[in-house]
Amino acid sequence: MNAWLRSFGNLTDRILCVVAALVLLQAPIYMNQYQNVLAGAQQEAERSFDRLREIAAGFDQTLDDYLAELLANDNPKVVANATEDQEKLDRYYGYTSALEGFEQASVFTRPFVFLRWYDPALASAVVFQAGLPITMEGFVYALLGILLMMLFIGLVKKIFGLGKREKQTA
Repeated sequence: MNAWLRSFGNLTDRILCVVAALVLLQAPIYMNQYQNVLAGAQQEAERSFDRLREIAAGFDQTLDDYLAELLANDNPKVVANATEDQEKLDRYYGYTSALEGFEQASVFTRPFVFLRWYDPALASAVVFQAGLPITMEGFVYALLGILLMMLFIGLVKKIFGLGKREKQTA
């Protein structure tokens, strides 16, 4: 009976490792889908950026000088509009930096870039579709999932004293 329980534990360990690999395999897929939403948001923000730059150029000013002058205005309506325009620019710069970070990231640094530039508003726009990426990145994440689960299982077994094999005396 004890041998049966041990083999059940080994089977459970293997199943948990496969599940962890499949779960972590979804990370590159989600990050790609997030990056696509980010690219769309950046393109939309770029339209606002270009329009504001054209307006500033119409007054023979740089965009920064144009907004600084509007923000210093005494009229609260002008200041409110300038503040909104400044927020649009900040979003554009942020989205552009995030996209550059994704483009320059390696398989190993990509999760950190994702976490650094994570935006809940953009994440809510992601329509996640699971998949099975057959790429080097997918392989790395699957392997990481297996290793993390093996570490977790080993830690649980050590803490709770599970899986100890009794010494056989001859």
